[in-house]
Amino acid sequence: MRVFICGCFLLWLLAWSQLQWWQWWGLCAGLLLILAYKASLRNHQQILMLLLGIFLMALVAYLMALKHGQKQLPWYLHKQPLLVSGCYEILHKNQFPLQLHLYQPRVMSQLTSESVTKVWQQHSLGSGYLKLSIYDADLIKALKNRTKGALVAMVKVKKPRNYLNPDGFDYVRWAQSQGQLASGYIKNELTTWNACHKPGFNWLNRGQQGFLQALEDIPHKGMGVHLWAALTAGYTGGLESKDWQVLHRTGTTHLLVISGLHIGLVAGLFMGISRGLLRLFKQPQNHALAIWIAWAVALSYALFSGWGLPAQRAMIMLSAVMLVNRLGLAWTIWQRLLLAWSVTLLLQPNSLYSPGFWYSYLAVANLALVWRGHTFKAWYMWVWQLILSQLALLAILAPGIGFSTGGLSLVGPLINLLLIPLFGLFIVPMLLMASLLLFCLGPHQSVMCYMAIAMDGLWQWLQWLASWPYAMLNVGHWPMAVWILWIVLGILFLLCRCYWYAALGLLGVIFLQPIKASQQITVFDVGQGLSVWLQAAEYNFIYDLGDRPSNSFNLLQAVVLPALYQAGVASLDRVYIGHWDRDHSGGLPALVSPYENITVGQWWLPRERHKELEQYIPANAHIKRCQTTSWQTIGDIRLRHLSLQQATLAGNNASCVLQVELQGKRILFTGDIEKIAERKLVALHGHELRSDILIAPHHGSRSSSSSLFLYTVAPRMVIISAGYQNRFGHPHQDVLARYWQQDITWYNTALHGQIRLSFSPAGELLVRHAYY
Repeated sequence: MRVFICGCFLLWLLAWSQLQWWQWWGLCAGLLLILAYKASLRNHQQILMLLLGIFLMALVAYLMALKHGQKQLPWYLHKQPLLVSGCYEILHKNQFPLQLHLYQPRVMSQLTSESVTKVWQQHSLGSGYLKLSIYDADLIKALKNRTKGALVAMVKVKKPRNYLNPDGFDYVRWAQSQGQLASGYIKNELTTWNACHKPGFNWLNRGQQGFLQALEDIPHKGMGVHLWAALTAGYTGGLESKDWQVLHRTGTTHLLVISGLHIGLVAGLFMGISRGLLRLFKQPQNHALAIWIAWAVALSYALFSGWGLPAQRAMIMLSAVMLVNRLGLAWTIWQRLLLAWSVTLLLQPNSLYSPGFWYSYLAVANLALVWRGHTFKAWYMWVWQLILSQLALLAILAPGIGFSTGGLSLVGPLINLLLIPLFGLFIVPMLLMASLLLFCLGPHQSVMCYMAIAMDGLWQWLQWLASWPYAMLNVGHWPMAVWILWIVLGILFLLCRCYWYAALGLLGVIFLQPIKASQQITVFDVGQGLSVWLQAAEYNFIYDLGDRPSNSFNLLQAVVLPALYQAGVASLDRVYIGHWDRDHSGGLPALVSPYENITVGQWWLPRERHKELEQYIPANAHIKRCQTTSWQTIGDIRLRHLSLQQATLAGNNASCVLQVELQGKRILFTGDIEKIAERKLVALHGHELRSDILIAPHHGSRSSSSSLFLYTVAPRMVIISAGYQNRFGHPHQDVLARYWQQDITWYNTALHGQIRLSFSPAGELLVRHAYY
C-alpha cells in the first residue's frame, strides 16, 4: 500500500513536469539499476541473466532492422518506367483503382532484340513487394477473376515518402516494417499474367481462394461474411477504413488478426481430438503424438490464413511452449518466452518497431503472472481470475496503446472480458466447423446464411458501442512522463499482484488532463491540398480539410486529426470549406464520422451547393454560407469574410476568403482564387487587404499571385501548400520570382513540411517547420 500511495503521488507530481528526454531516461535507468541491485542481493542470478539476454537480443535485432531498412528502391529507378515481374495478390476487389501487391519483384531488361528470340535479364529489387494500382478497366475486369498469380507488366513506381508533419503517420517506417519497397501504377502495355508457382504451398493458396469464393457466393451479403473471412482465413480485404475505426474504438482489433488466440485454439482443439482418437485405438505415446499432430495442424492453418506476421509470431511462440518438452528440455515459461522472443527477432528484425510484437509478448507474460500457481475448481473463481487478467492487461498494455495511437478505448476492457472467452469457446470454433461444412455442402445451405446473419448481429452491436460519445478517450496530449510512470507502476503492481490498486490508481490519471492554451497557426503538409489550423486560447478553427486520394485514405485522418488529438482538442468552434474541390473538402466525410471524437460548432460552407458532400453533414448542424461581413471579435481573434460569389464569380475564383487578426498580425486565407478574383478583391477592398501573412492563392499556380495583388496585400511572408513533385508544377517559377522581387519570404510545405506560426511573449512572430 505504501508503494501504491508513493507511486501515485510521484505520478501526480512529475507527470506534467517539463523534463528533458535525457532526464527521463536517467530516471528510468536509475530505477532499473535499483531493481537489478535488489535482485542481485537476493541471488536472483536468473533474473540478471534474463535481463542481459533480452538486452543483447534487442541490440542484435536493432542492428538487423537497420540493415533491413536500407533495402529500398534505388533512386535511379524512382518514377522511371520499368518492366517488372513477380507474384501478385489483389487487395480489394471492389475498390477503384484496383490495388495489388507484387511480391519478389524483378526488373527485366532486354539483352538481345532479334526478331526470333529475345533474351531477358532479371534483377531482383529485394525480398519485399511493390504496391501497384490499376486504372485500366479491361485489365481490372480480367484480374478480378484471378486474385493471385504471376504478372509481367510495365509500371512506374516511386519510393515511400512521409508527409512532413511531426504528429502525422510515419508511412516510411510502416512501409519498411511491412516490406513495401515502392508504390506506383501499372501502365496499359505489355501486361501478361498466369499462375504463380510456389512449390509446396499451391494447395493452400488454392484452398484459400476457393474458400473466399465460396464465402462470396453465400446469398446473405453484409459485414458478417467479411468478419467470417477475417476470423478464419485472415482476409481483411472486405474491411474499409470506417470498419477499422469501429474495431479501434471498441478495442477489438486484435480479435480480427490471425494470431495466438486463433492458432492456439486450433492447436488445443486438434490436440484434444488426437488424444481422444489415440486413446480409442489404444496407441502408446499418445500424448507426444497428439502434440505433433496439433502443431502440424496449427502450422497448416497459419499458412492457410496467409502466413502474416502475427501468425508467424504465434507459431514461434506455440513451438516454444509445446515442443520444448518433447525435446527433453524442462524449461520454465519465462525461458520459453525468451526463446520465442529471440527467434522472432532473428527471423523478423523489423518486429522491433511493431507495437503488435510487444503487445503479444507482454500479454502472454501478463497472463503467465496472473495465472501462475492457481488451480481452481469453482467456475466463479475462473471468472474472477479472468477479470484480474483484464486488469493486468490494462496496467501494462494500455500505456503502449495510448502512446502509439493517441487514444484509449474505455469500453475495450469490458468488451474483451466478454468477447475473448466467447470467441475462444464458441465463435471461432463454430466458424471453423461452418467453414468445413462450406466446402462439403456448398454456400447455398441455410446454415451458412444463419451464420452470416449471426456475425452481422455481432458487428451491429460493435458499431453501436463504437458510436458512444465516450467510447474512446483522446490521450495524445498526455506527456511522456505519464506513460513511463504508468508502465513502472504497472510492473510493480503486477509483481505484487495488486491488480485492483493498479486499475484504480492508474485510471485516476484520466482526470489529469491539463490542456495548454496557445495561440498559433499551423499549415499542415497535406500534399496537393490545403488545411490550416487556427488556435487562439480555447478557440479552434480549421480552414479546409485536405485531400482524399482514395476512399480508404484521406489526409484529414492521417495528418490533421492526430495533431488535434495530440493537443487535446475535442471540439472545433468553426470549420471553413473554401470551395468544394476534393483537395480542399476531401476530409469532410471523415470529420463527421460518428467514430471520431471531435465535434463542430459552426460550418462555414461555400455559397455554391454540393448535394453529394453536404449530405454528410448532420441535419442539426449549425451551417452558415460564406458572405462578406464586417470585422468580428471571437475571444482574441478578429476576423472577417469576403465572398467572391457575391461578386458574380464561380468555381475556384469563388473561394471563401478569410482575413484574420491575431496578436496584431493579419493573415489572409485565399483558397484557390486566381488573377481575375485577385483583381476583384483589390477593386472592392483595396489596401484593407494588407496582411502580414498570405496563404498562397491556388497553391502558387502561374495563374495566381499577380504583382498587383501582392503589392496591395504587401505580405511579409507567403506560405505555399503544395504536393511534393506534384504533376501541376506548383509553385510556378514565375510566382516564386515575383515573391523574390517584392522581398517576400516564402515557405513551401512540399519542401519545409508542416509550418507552424506562433508568438513569443513579446508578441514577435516565430516560424517553425518540420524539415530542418
